[in-house]
Amino acid sequence: MGGVLVIGAAGLLGRAVLTEAERAGEVHAVVARASPALPNAHVLRLSPSTVEPLARLLERLQPDTIVNGTGRTLGTSGELMESNLEPVAALIGAMRMAAPGARLVHLGSAAEYAPVLDRATDEEAPLAVSTPYAAAKVAAFRLVTDAAAAGMDTAVARVFNPIGAGMPPTSLPGRAARLLRDAAVSRAARVELGPLGAVRDYVDLRDVSTAVYRLASEPHLAHRVVNVGSGRPTVVRDLVRLIAERAGFSGEIGESGSASPRSPDVAFQVADIDRIGSMGWVPTVPLDESVDALLAGIGEQVEGGR
Repeated sequence: MGGVLVIGAAGLLGRAVLTEAERAGEVHAVVARASPALPNAHVLRLSPSTVEPLARLLERLQPDTIVNGTGRTLGTSGELMESNLEPVAALIGAMRMAAPGARLVHLGSAAEYAPVLDRATDEEAPLAVSTPYAAAKVAAFRLVTDAAAAGMDTAVARVFNPIGAGMPPTSLPGRAARLLRDAAVSRAARVELGPLGAVRDYVDLRDVSTAVYRLASEPHLAHRVVNVGSGRPTVVRDLVRLIAERAGFSGEIGESGSASPRSPDVAFQVADIDRIGSMGWVPTVPLDESVDALLAGIGEQVEGGR
């Protein structure tokens, strides 16, 4: 049958990639649980016990490319390993059995990188396991690199800070959008968030999807690990002020809450996007349009934040 198979298609990134792949050709979706939004998806939760069922599905579909968008960003160390590492191990095992010639595009995270101060982070930057989430993502990445060393066709997209419709309330943009929209409606005088002084690289979900599809469809990849970001530094406080402006909130924004558990000690992180730029990809969606999509998409349901 061929085409692209998106694993974790109900998640934030998986759904964006699925939409892009649908525009380009034949696409199939796998979700962990039945979703009304994806009635034709194959329902299968990836784990050590589902390698053989997944292999049978791969044998039937014979996809050219498999995009792994599974995972979660919050939970205990055990939960994060279970949701971010075990599906990758199961997928690689099933591919070896039934789709050894397919390309695996794995969606990684900027959280895998050690902090780099005052300059963009390139793909040669050291990795770190400073949080349980980072440890799980790095462990999954190492499985993918081991598979590549054994001859599998792989690519890794390290996504920085995605933003757009469907952001969960566990993410800072998702939480800020909900709080500021509700505060605007109720005419509240003040909302409270956590520290907002960090610098981040926000990249629209639509740009993420075109970058991942480029990795999926490029016949000859010069680079197997690429950053996916905007390449632009944004102070989180400025993003929140933009969300407030677009939501119609003019009150005060406090910063007395706790920092994100995903990257509490990272003050500055911006993507060096030269590698993927050499493939002809550039981000095209400005941040204000991303914020408009974020606000318009409040209430959309996705599985997890990645």
